[in-house]
Amino acid sequence: MSGAVTAVAIAGAAASIYSSNKQAKAQASAQKAQQAAQRQQMQLQREQMAAQQEQFAAQQTLAQQQFESQKAATARAEQAAKDQAAKQERELKKASQKAPDVGDLLTGNAQREGMAGTMLTGPSGVDESSLTLGRSTLLGG
Repeated sequence: MSGAVTAVAIAGAAASIYSSNKQAKAQASAQKAQQAAQRQQMQLQREQMAAQQEQFAAQQTLAQQQFESQKAATARAEQAAKDQAAKQERELKKASQKAPDVGDLLTGNAQREGMAGTMLTGPSGVDESSLTLGRSTLLGG
């Protein structure tokens, strides 16, 4: 009997070792599957991050382009406003220019009798007797 008990004990130990070995292999296989799933999840996260970075870069580029476009539009609007203001100022100056009163000048000239004055002769003009040089007419007769 002791041989049978020993055989049963050995068979039980063998079954236990086999079961333990099988359980260790299953555990290692499960651990490998879990690690593979983690690697796959990390790869997916890296791809998502790369996609987000590309999207962010595209949005940043678009925002920069919109900013530059807005800046250019503002500069054009400022220049147009300056041009318009300069044009209005020129038109105002042109409209408010003082024009000589031609009627007043003609009336003043018509009221004067005799020779008109200049800067050299003054307002009284030149005395007509000094022009005749002792003769009776200006033509020397």
